[in-house]
Parts: sequence; C-alpha cells; structure tokens
Amino acid sequence: MLAACVIWGFVPLYYGLVSHVPPLEVLSHRTLWSLLLFGLLLGAQGRLGELPQMLRSGWNVLLVVLGSLMIAINWGAFILAIQVGKVAESSLGYFIFPLVAVLLGRLIHASRRLPLASVGLLQYINPSLQFLCAVVILGETVTVWHMIAFPMIWAALVLYSAEALRRERASRLPPISPAS
Repeated sequence: MLAACVIWGFVPLYYGLVSHVPPLEVLSHRTLWSLLLFGLLLGAQGRLGELPQMLRSGWNVLLVVLGSLMIAINWGAFILAIQVGKVAESSLGYFIFPLVAVLLGRLIHASRRLPLASVGLLQYINPSLQFLCAVVILGETVTVWHMIAFPMIWAALVLYSAEALRRERASRLPPISPAS
C-alpha cells in the first residue's frame, strides 16, 4: 500500500508529460488499460468465472456502474486539474479521501481501529507528494490559503494519530484491580 501511495503521489509528473493529449483521451486510456490489467489479475487468480455470476444481480450491476462513474469522475477531474495547472488544489482535495476511507472502514470493520487509522495515514502520503510535486517540481504558486490548509491538515493528523495510539496502548494495559 505504501508503494501505491508513493506512486500515486508522483503521478502528476506523468500526466504533466502527456498534457498535450486531451483529458478525455487520457481518461479513456487509463480506463481501458485498468480494465485489461484487472482482467489479467482476475484471470491469474482464477476468478474470471465469478464475473458473470456477480453481474446477474441488478443490484450488483447498479453498484458496479455507480462505482465506475464515481471513479471516472474522480480520475477525469484529477487529469484535468493537472492539465490546467491546479495540482496543488487537487492534492488538497485528496486529503478528504482517507477520512472517508477510515470512516467507512470503521463502520464496516469496527474492531480494527488502529490498523484502519494506519491505513488512513498511509493514504495521506499521496496528496502530500502531489502537493510537493505541484510546488517544487511543477512550480505552482503556493497561496496563503495553501499555507493555512496544509499545516492544519497535518496538525489534525498528528492529533488523530496520537489519540489513536494512546487508545491502542491503553487497551493493551492490564486492568487495575482495586486494593484488597
């Protein structure tokens, strides 16, 4: 997961190199190559046969279509942001995703608090690297609002992490028994 976050953090550099290609074409290539890679992965795992069975349910088809649309909108907006020189702004937007991911993980897997918190923190590597690429490599301007938002986000992460770590350590301590 760490490698994925680091790679995604530097992906604005790649999309910047192909900024002469229309965003819809870049999105189309990304979608088709992702579909091919996902198909190969399912094939390697021997799970391609599960697809027709899964897609028999109208509910599953609806979820796949909705998820696909959400991903396409996210990817398209990101590609467009890079091409119009708004990587710093898009990176700040990506700080929202780990919050949502940890919240959903907490709701679905309530007993895995610290690992989910750690996963959430790993996902902040991506937008942090995107922000650094925008400012240091791509030469985007850092505004006063960036200078306010970025440290506030990391201060909140430090507080959240410290509290999660404190709770995890407290849960490992043996209970204190009353004096007899």
